[in-house]
Amino acid sequence: MTFLQSGLLATLAPLVLLPLVIHLLNRRTPVKIMFPDIERIRRSLAGRSNVAKWRHLLMMLLRTLAIALLLLAFLRPVLPRLGSEQSAASKGGGRKVLLIADRSLSMEHRAGTQVAASKRLLIEAGKILATLKPADKVNAITVSLQPEALLPEFTSSHDQVQIGLSALPPSQERADFAKALALAGTMLGEQARGAEVYILSDFQRSSWADVIFESVPEGVRIFFVDTSAGDRDRPNTAILRATTTASVVAAKDLVRLEITAANYSPAAVTLPLEAVVDGRLATPGEVKIAPWSVAHTILDLTAPMPGIHGVEVRSPDDALPADNHRWVKLEVREQEEILVLSDGDDVESGARFVLAALDPYDGKGGPFKVRSVKTGDVTPQQIGSASRIVLTGVSRLSTETLQRLDSFLQNGGGLLWFLNGSADGDHLERLNKLAGGSFVPFQLSGRLSTENFGGAPQKVARGNFTSRFLRLFRGGARQSLALLEFYALQRALPTGHGSVLLSFSDGMPALGSAEAGLGTALFCNFAPSELASNLARQRLFPAWMQDLVKALKPENIPDVSAETGGMVSAELWLNELEKSPIRAPDQSAVVVRTAVNGERVTANFSTPVAGLYTQGPSGALQWAGAVNVPEEEADLRGIDPAEVRRRSETGAGQSGEFIGGAQDYDELTTGRPVFHWFLLMAALLFTLEMLLFRPFLRAAGHPST
Repeated sequence: MTFLQSGLLATLAPLVLLPLVIHLLNRRTPVKIMFPDIERIRRSLAGRSNVAKWRHLLMMLLRTLAIALLLLAFLRPVLPRLGSEQSAASKGGGRKVLLIADRSLSMEHRAGTQVAASKRLLIEAGKILATLKPADKVNAITVSLQPEALLPEFTSSHDQVQIGLSALPPSQERADFAKALALAGTMLGEQARGAEVYILSDFQRSSWADVIFESVPEGVRIFFVDTSAGDRDRPNTAILRATTTASVVAAKDLVRLEITAANYSPAAVTLPLEAVVDGRLATPGEVKIAPWSVAHTILDLTAPMPGIHGVEVRSPDDALPADNHRWVKLEVREQEEILVLSDGDDVESGARFVLAALDPYDGKGGPFKVRSVKTGDVTPQQIGSASRIVLTGVSRLSTETLQRLDSFLQNGGGLLWFLNGSADGDHLERLNKLAGGSFVPFQLSGRLSTENFGGAPQKVARGNFTSRFLRLFRGGARQSLALLEFYALQRALPTGHGSVLLSFSDGMPALGSAEAGLGTALFCNFAPSELASNLARQRLFPAWMQDLVKALKPENIPDVSAETGGMVSAELWLNELEKSPIRAPDQSAVVVRTAVNGERVTANFSTPVAGLYTQGPSGALQWAGAVNVPEEEADLRGIDPAEVRRRSETGAGQSGEFIGGAQDYDELTTGRPVFHWFLLMAALLFTLEMLLFRPFLRAAGHPST
């Protein structure tokens, strides 16, 4: 136990002698009795008895103890609380206080009329700063994706910290507390013993899942301030992901948006969705989500005119609006040229079905411009100008043509090959050698027909439906494969190279893919002709053909957006950047760092808010990049406080404690006040003195009242 006003002890100590002085002054002296008075004689005899003497001594002792207790209460006695004695011991040099302020997106959650956790953080920080004395020094760390010290060094100007924290804008980033604690250890330095670290956070589970305290110096006092108002399971809905099946598409092409939404609440919801292109063209939808789970849905858009466009997928705003919006960049080009190589007639090769599936509008408005050429007539220019090549029913490919196809693949082209030609087994072996000997996913050894299957057609039995080539068959759409029947195919055996994506019921490969250089090849062990399968008669055939061709080119891999708080790098033309700077979603100019390389420049910049960052005039953008909030910030459930305390004990040698409120902050500095107990004990002694010696007063002849 310590006393906050111990300096007054020497001044007030003489008061303890007051009962003794009163006792000495009240000692009875002989009284002369001039006239006989029996009553006064009796009182005088009672006052001079031995019992009366002891009574006076006991009364003096109780009164002395009571006054001593009152004196001690006036000196403000306190009991140590959570290391407050360390703070008291360091009063000569002042306290060293470090605030660690959570600035993650989850801190902006506001349910109904409640105050956001970020606002409660400022209130609690103000209460902590109010306990500081002029000699105390303080600083703060703002915790986001890249934690930073609020001030260059610890300061005695406490208002600077309060003003600095209040001036920070709302954050859309995630918090990296591991980096923040490492920074705290560096800032506290070697003389950290007795320093106080206050971590103000909503203690979201995803942010604290892997946080440890090994970097905190030994002897540091750690305190946790929960700004979530005790709500450990705050409800929230969010759009976690939105991707297109192709980041580069042709004008008027069908663009498929794959959307993942979450429902972090105890009740199922039907979440309305809307995909908006350039803030104008909207496509509605919805997704049903069970409690505490995620769900997937698809929205189909028609690609606008050529250029760079922004697609915003959004749902109704809730208590955390930032995660109800997701941005995707979409690049639209003119029609892309597809080259179809075929030698057989249309019935045997199925070439006319392929042409109709890829160009259903006969060159008038479709995403592809399709050209059909015989293998003997194809020119290097035709191969070089095509973005994809489809082979079906080819008879004999020359070495020169195979070399051109290999070069086409190496340079990033896409190849779709229906293996229904008589020499396709030989073609694959020769192409495999040109590609380095480990390319083709299966080898062929002769044709098979329904006679080899016992009179029944072959069926697809297994598949790798995570592949981008089979995305049309994910989920319930997989039943469409059961409708396919194949009457003629090649005897095939896997080579161990590439990937087998579909297999027939007898285990033979039906569809395989392989990578060569920058390009991709897709091999189909079936044919679209009516004599070989019923594929061309199925409604899914045109959609699947176009989807296969789109997925062939590497540039059609979905664009991955950046995360808020991170850095984005853009490759731009120097003269274009000089004419039009990079702009944030609110159209303000972005501060960039550039590295010039001839006429090109690499621009690097930070992305504090979500949205579409652009460069170029409106309607004719030269570059765009989508930035979105971290999906893990949508789950607002909190971590168990006991787990946080356990980890802090492992790292810092003494466990941190959850606290909150002005009284807690005062007690952590000075200790827990116990003066009221001293007052109570003094009152009890006075009461005891009154009750215990009342009979003696009556015996001495004094009135009882």
